[in-house]
Amino acid sequence: MKKRFIWCMLGLLVAGGIQAQEENKSVAAEKTEKVYQAVEKMPEFPGGTKRLMSWLQQNIQYPKESLKQGKQGRVIITFVINKDGKAVEPSIVRSVDPYIDKEAIRLVHRMPKWKPGEEKGEPVRVKFTLPIQFRLQSPAERRR
Repeated sequence: MKKRFIWCMLGLLVAGGIQAQEENKSVAAEKTEKVYQAVEKMPEFPGGTKRLMSWLQQNIQYPKESLKQGKQGRVIITFVINKDGKAVEPSIVRSVDPYIDKEAIRLVHRMPKWKPGEEKGEPVRVKFTLPIQFRLQSPAERRR
C-alpha cells in the first residue's frame, strides 16, 4: 500500500512538473513571438481611451516620497499587450522620479485585460506607449 501511494505521488509530481514545463515553454514562446509596433487593429482598453484615463485617475496612488518633494510630471511608459489582452513587460521611456516611475509600472501590471491588437484577423502582441500625467493639486484646487 505504501509503495502504491509513493508511486502515485511520484506520478503526480512528474505530471505536475511536465505541466509546469509546458506552461513555462508557452510563456517563453510568447515572449519570443514578434511584437508589432502598428497593426491593422490596435489594442483597445475596455471602454476606450476615456475609460483608460478614468481608470488611471481612480487607480493612481501618488507616492508619498514624491508628494513630499513636490515631484510631478509625465512618465512615458511602453508595454506589450499580449494576444490574451494582458499588459506585460512595462518599460519606462521617460522618467520623472524613481517613485513615480515605480507607480507607473504598478499601474500597468494592475490593468484589466485589453482587447488585443489584430493583424490579418488574428490576435498579435503589440507594443503600446502611454503617457501618464502625475500632477499635484494646487491649494486652490484642493479647496474645491
